[in-house]
Amino acid sequence: MHEIDFYLVDAFSQQAFGGNAAAVCILDDWLPDETMQKMAQQHNQSETAFIVKQQSGFALRWFTSRIEVNLCGHATLAAAHVIFNHLHYPDERLHFDTLSGRLTVSRSGNKHASGLVSSAIGLLLACLLLLMPASQDASHLAVLSVFWGIAIMVIGLGMQVKVLALAPDATDVAMSLFSGIFNIGIGAGALLGSQISTHFSMSVIGYVGAVPALAAFIWSVVIFRRWPATSLEEQAHQH
Repeated sequence: MHEIDFYLVDAFSQQAFGGNAAAVCILDDWLPDETMQKMAQQHNQSETAFIVKQQSGFALRWFTSRIEVNLCGHATLAAAHVIFNHLHYPDERLHFDTLSGRLTVSRSGNKHASGLVSSAIGLLLACLLLLMPASQDASHLAVLSVFWGIAIMVIGLGMQVKVLALAPDATDVAMSLFSGIFNIGIGAGALLGSQISTHFSMSVIGYVGAVPALAAFIWSVVIFRRWPATSLEEQAHQH
């Protein structure tokens, strides 16, 4: 009988039976789809990740107890945990080839989350200040929109990393609170923009928006330097 190593990993948690569980199976080569589906059913987890080593990294597929899915976040992190910690993968980052394209996972992301968030807020500030000058040319606005999108994405991901690190055993509640606060910020920004355009002029929206962006940038730099991520995470894990 052929033996296959598998791991049960609690993603987003520092403790057993916390976070989101996923099974991870290490294969030498792909098994028939029917076999992997039956294995996923036997594991009886929300997702089972199957990984196969290849020359450019790893191939990764996800199965629920019923079907194969195109993407699963916590099972991807579970697979990366197994590769980094149990297969002793030496690099800081690894690449997965999946049905959704190539995914990259880095174990150093949490170390730089604070700096990335502050840098992204600074990029937002620059975009707001350049909004009026860029409005004279559609191509300049397009480039500015790309940088704006990158900054928003980095802020969202960076803050999620910090929230999950501070509340590893209450991820659902923490992310719900984070999403609520994030959406309140979006609504407040839309309200402020509408008031400025109604009572003043569209041409000053960027400059007005730069004021809270500057305050957020200064606040993030001060907060992250005064309370580094590592010390906050250690306090959270102690509690």
